[in-house]
Amino acid sequence: MKFIAKTFILISVVVIGFTCVLIAQERESYEESAFKRILRKYLIQVEMVIHYPLAEKILGKSPEDIRIPELPEVVSNAKVVVEQQEKQVDLKISEEEKEKNSYYFIHEVYLVTLKRNPREEEVSKWMNTLGQGATREGIYRSIVLGTEYAELEQFREVMDQRVVRFATIYTKKYLGLELIESSFASFNSYSVKKYCVEKSLELIDAFLQNKQEEQLYDWYAVFSGDVAESFPKLWTGENRKQIYKRAHRNWASRVYFDWLKSEVIIKLHHVFNSMT
Repeated sequence: MKFIAKTFILISVVVIGFTCVLIAQERESYEESAFKRILRKYLIQVEMVIHYPLAEKILGKSPEDIRIPELPEVVSNAKVVVEQQEKQVDLKISEEEKEKNSYYFIHEVYLVTLKRNPREEEVSKWMNTLGQGATREGIYRSIVLGTEYAELEQFREVMDQRVVRFATIYTKKYLGLELIESSFASFNSYSVKKYCVEKSLELIDAFLQNKQEEQLYDWYAVFSGDVAESFPKLWTGENRKQIYKRAHRNWASRVYFDWLKSEVIIKLHHVFNSMT
């Protein structure tokens, strides 16, 4: 029995050495190759003999080994921490590229919220505002709390049941809220979208208030990977189309919290808009 175990371990060492060479030669990828998936299963079997987490040590965590973390309690006034929560990041992009990103965001947030392109004076106003230190979240809130969005919320409509169903599933899985479909009976689709985004932003602030940045990245990764996989035709950018959660987590860890929030805003509105 000991001989078999030793032989098994020796073979494993050879395979591991070969694997290390292959891994070193691979480009960074969030999807494991077929070889690595098979090898991971094999190494897990080896772990049962040597009682050591070999697969994770050699191959790293599985790209999909990311789950929704325990959700923090949302305090009634989580917004009090917003001014002190932003992190310093090195985006490795020029000021021109950063400005272009802001320009695209302004256009996109108008399209997903008001379903129209922004007017020239609106673009100019918000570009200046961002240049003076305002946030994307602040622009979004100005739009959905404005008179134009309020008028859209007053429309009487027979709401598509897909909207209600998704809102119920989303708030339970990603926000920890036990709501039933009748909870949205008095809403129209614009109110549902605003409600879900507002609660999401409150949760993000709660993560940050509790200094749980790593858990926030996990939450964002699961959400983004899920909507990419469930609604593949909605996304055009390579990042948003990515179904591998670790890719989204990697992106989230490298950008401003405000940019992470803006992606949640855009993605949620996109998903709801696809149902109306």
